[in-house]
Amino acid sequence: MLDAEGIVNLWAQIALADPNELTQHIIAPCRYCYGSDHQYQWKTEREFTERKAEVIFSMFSDGDLRDAATSGTIADPRIPDDAGGYGYRLTDPPNPACPECSGMGMEITRMADTRKFSPAARLLFDGVKETKPGVEIKMQDRAVPISPQVRLLSLQVLAPPKGMA
Repeated sequence: MLDAEGIVNLWAQIALADPNELTQHIIAPCRYCYGSDHQYQWKTEREFTERKAEVIFSMFSDGDLRDAATSGTIADPRIPDDAGGYGYRLTDPPNPACPECSGMGMEITRMADTRKFSPAARLLFDGVKETKPGVEIKMQDRAVPISPQVRLLSLQVLAPPKGMA
């Protein structure tokens, strides 16, 4: 069981915990920022190959046409190409010279790995709720633990010293 000092310590940890340990809002480069001649840049050759195959299979049901599209015999602007190259990384900063995003990049919100939370972040974290539009990260209200501490400190300041009553 916690004593008064332990409760105050827990409240202080929650109130001072850094929410950035739980979730981050990142500005990442768009897919055109670092592509050759600002063409769409793929992460890897595998990502490109898989996406190209998906598009070709959705466009053509005939095997010969699929083969022709895969080999490049059929030119269609809907079929992705790898002119922008490979190597896209979300961790790079946006390119200020990018004509697509004007150097603004794209916003990404991500949740941190719950296995790596600090003790204070674990107290702040109140679970994950899966919703239709995505995942909601739930946190303790950091203002709630402060209220009782302020009241407690106010009472201590207002109370006359022992022996002075």
